Amino acid sequence: MSARKSAAASAPPPALFVRVSAPGTGGIATYVLDGWGLASKLQPYLRSKHELRLCQSGDLIFGRLVERNGAIIDEVVLSFLTSNDTATGFEQIELSCHGGTGSARAVEDALLLAGLERGTGADLLARAHLNNKLPLVTVEAQLLLTRVATARQAEFLLGAAAFQKSWERFGFDVAMALRSSEASWRERILVAARNAIDASAGAMALLRSHHVVLTGPVNAGKSTLANRLTRADKHIVSAIPGTTRDRLDSRVSIAGLDVTLSDTAGMRDTEGVIEREGQRRAHAALEAASLRVVVLDGSQAPTEADLNLIAHCKTLGPSLVVLNKDDLGLDESAEGLGFLAGIEPVALSAHREDGCAKLEAAIESALLQGATPKPGDAFTARQVSLLNEIKSCIENGWEETMVIRSISKLAGTRSLPEQLQIVLTA
Repeated sequence: MSARKSAAASAPPPALFVRVSAPGTGGIATYVLDGWGLASKLQPYLRSKHELRLCQSGDLIFGRLVERNGAIIDEVVLSFLTSNDTATGFEQIELSCHGGTGSARAVEDALLLAGLERGTGADLLARAHLNNKLPLVTVEAQLLLTRVATARQAEFLLGAAAFQKSWERFGFDVAMALRSSEASWRERILVAARNAIDASAGAMALLRSHHVVLTGPVNAGKSTLANRLTRADKHIVSAIPGTTRDRLDSRVSIAGLDVTLSDTAGMRDTEGVIEREGQRRAHAALEAASLRVVVLDGSQAPTEADLNLIAHCKTLGPSLVVLNKDDLGLDESAEGLGFLAGIEPVALSAHREDGCAKLEAAIESALLQGATPKPGDAFTARQVSLLNEIKSCIENGWEETMVIRSISKLAGTRSLPEQLQIVLTA
């Protein structure tokens, strides 16, 4: 290897700055600066009573960030941390400034001039893993935490360490079994891998965004039901048929699931150009949906068109049937709809808000396919792939070292650049 290549390979990674507060206007914008030599890079742009290079880990400094000509950019508060006190294994400075868009942009420009590069939260997580500070399962969970929308999803991910620790323990058990020539470990690990694979579908469904479409004839109460599920008076409710002519989407949490709920135009024969277009969009939404909810007026007998709509939805994928307006009394034919349609309907009154909880539970069950995800379940495609690899190793009688290697990749407690790349590109 040439001297130039050797020097490049051993060169320290660039110093980064990463905005860790939410983008956009706010009271305060906070950045994490990460790398080596941060004090020497930033000091020429800082006016403060104390020099950064003389700070102890955890010290707070108030100062002003300035341009090369001394013009003030913004007032800042900084906290310096040595490499022993950071998750990445590099020095860090936490910098907080005013959160206005102009102020934050000027601060970022100054950091670029100081020789730092713009980074992302994923860059910090990658550095933490490569420095053996953060297991891969935790990296996966923290990346997903920045994307999920509900408290239930976040709670699940915050418990992800249970999955990593359980497989660390399995790896330890296999290693100890090899030392004692004990063979029963194969069945234990095989059962654990199969169970984890089975449970992963529900966990991954929990973390997914879902599209649920309300469909049905006009005046069935779809918009009233949409208002109940979204807990907002967003959808126009009227006794005039055809009031909803376009698809109206609302993002909502249903049983802790991230759901985009679509209220669509009522289905009926019409000559109106606008209403026909609304129904075309409704049909397109049905084809792309995760779940279709057919809303009928349960106080009336279902029509042939209602039955055809239910049959059509069933051919497209998971579907539910709602018998709305049960406060008016359910029609005898509607009560027998479960037998005819092959789907047990949910009876409720959107007007009185009676029975909506039953519908939410039915939506949850349909989207999670009856699963009950819990912390400790596998939750990424990478994890499932490695669980299948472990399962295959045992079923095919491969060497024990192959099983241990696969478990090590799964838990990711040591630096694994190839596995990290899979995580970062997922």
